[in-house]
Parts: sequence; structure tokens; C-alpha cells
Amino acid sequence: MKLFVVLMLVIGCNKSAPTLSIDPINTCNQYKKNVLEAAVTVNEIKDEIVYGFKTNEEEATKFLKEYSTKHYLSQPRLESLKAVAEACTQDKIKQWQDSVLDEPCHYIFSEFKYFNGLINTVKSEKWSADTKALALDNTLEMIRFYSFKSSSLGELSVVQITLKSLVINGLIDKKIKPDLDQIENKLKSSLEEIQVMRKLSLTKVPSCSDSIYLTEYKLAQKLGKEISLLVKKI
Repeated sequence: MKLFVVLMLVIGCNKSAPTLSIDPINTCNQYKKNVLEAAVTVNEIKDEIVYGFKTNEEEATKFLKEYSTKHYLSQPRLESLKAVAEACTQDKIKQWQDSVLDEPCHYIFSEFKYFNGLINTVKSEKWSADTKALALDNTLEMIRFYSFKSSSLGELSVVQITLKSLVINGLIDKKIKPDLDQIENKLKSSLEEIQVMRKLSLTKVPSCSDSIYLTEYKLAQKLGKEISLLVKKI
């Protein structure tokens, strides 16, 4: 629960397969509701929220097979933000702002709950080796995807917390723990740096002279590369 509270500062059973719309935004929102959120169970234990996953193996496998990164809509935002980082102009800032407004479907917190619940459940359930392997493959797919794509420290927080949970629960080799601890410290420092910049910022409108967004982008890119290299050791 404490990890979830920290994450929130930086930035809940449908047995039938979802009918996805052709429209990318509706498809994204339906995927978020019918897969990521439908797979998760929520329990309150000693005043703490504990996430789980559907325990019936057939049902769990269905949700695991439905997991996909293809609904991620952020590519235009990332491309425009990269252009701003390379050579900032107000026109590029405006293009980036427009790309953000065109991207209303966000599901990183739903993914956090999905994988947090999955790790908690795969550790305790007597699922088959194939189902457990699929669960681990999906989790590592998410980690690799966001560490490569992310421009957000919030998204990387989900990646780091999920990777740490895999280590703590003995689902991957603990040899990466020292490097992962270093990344956790760097992420914490980066988040603190951005928080200070936000407090000191004179405007909420991004500009070339107010570099909060560019600083976060560069920090996230650097940390994402470090996580990508770390995951290759697994």
C-alpha cells in the first residue's frame, strides 16, 4: 500500500472477451475496463488495499492472453516531445500540447494494479507452469515496453515498483537487486528534482524557458535506458 501511495503522489469480472471499437480512444478505454481492470481483485487487509488477480486458472489465462501493449497511444506525444527536446520552439511546444490533448486514454495506474495483483497471485496460486510462465512473460513485456517508450517518471515508477516486486517475491533472479536499488535511488532523486521545479515554476504553461517538461523527458529517457539494460540481465 505504501508503494501505491508514493506512486499516486507522482501522478477499480467480466468473463466474456471484450468487443473493441475501431476508434483508437474507445478501443483504449474498453481495453482498460474489460482487460486491465476486470482482471484485478481488490481486498482490504488491516486497513491496507491489497490487489490480486482472478485466481481461476482458465479465467486468469484469458486475461493474460488479452494483455497487449498495442493500445498505447502515446507515440505522437513522444515524437513531438522529442522534437522539443532536440530544438525547442514555441511552435513545437504547441504541437506537443495538441498531442497531449488528443490522447485522453491513460491506463498506467490500471497496469500497476494489474501487474501488482498478478505478482501477488502467481506467487500463491497452484497454476500450471505454462500459466506462470505467461504471467512472467507479460510482466517483463510491460517492463521492457515502458522502459523503452516512456518519457514519464510516473510510468517508470510503475516499471521500477513492478520489477522490484518480482525480485522480492523470488520470481526473477535477485542478482539485479543492487543495480535496481541504484535505479530506485536515481528515480527518487529525479522525482524530487521535478517536484522542486514545479514549485518554483512561474507558469503552468510549458515554454522553452520553463524546462520542467524537457527535464523530466531527459531524466526519464536516461533512466529508461538503464532499466532496459538491467532487464537484459534477467
